[in-house]
Amino acid sequence: MPSESVKNLDSLIEYLKPFLISRGFKYEPGQQGYSSGGQFANAFFRNEKIKIGLIFRQNEFGSVNYETDATNISHDMLLRALNKESKKNLFYDNDRFKSYTLNDEELHTAILMDWQEVVIPYIESTSIQDINSMMLKEKEKIWK
Repeated sequence: MPSESVKNLDSLIEYLKPFLISRGFKYEPGQQGYSSGGQFANAFFRNEKIKIGLIFRQNEFGSVNYETDATNISHDMLLRALNKESKKNLFYDNDRFKSYTLNDEELHTAILMDWQEVVIPYIESTSIQDINSMMLKEKEKIWK
């Protein structure tokens, strides 16, 4: 019987997949198992520029992460780097290691709205060199 993490991730994937597939992304199953945080399941969407990771821990959505050959950053870091925090629908609680929304929106809806309004248009309109540069600059901020 699938774990709660797997069931929740599968539901999220089915909701997001039509949008991302229509934008040229391919779905890649991830892993499932146990870690220090308990049960987890993850999956990915990838295009020629970027890999988007999604993770559930237990029955809570963990985070969205973005990865290129150069580096990776979180959803919060990406929207901050793009100066789009005011448009953000999905937030991350570093203390509790989980994502949340502000107005009782469904997480599925919040992720999709952020992707439709900010993330995917940015990826589509920006060269991989510029994406890498932005991500590396944002990553440097956490090391200072």
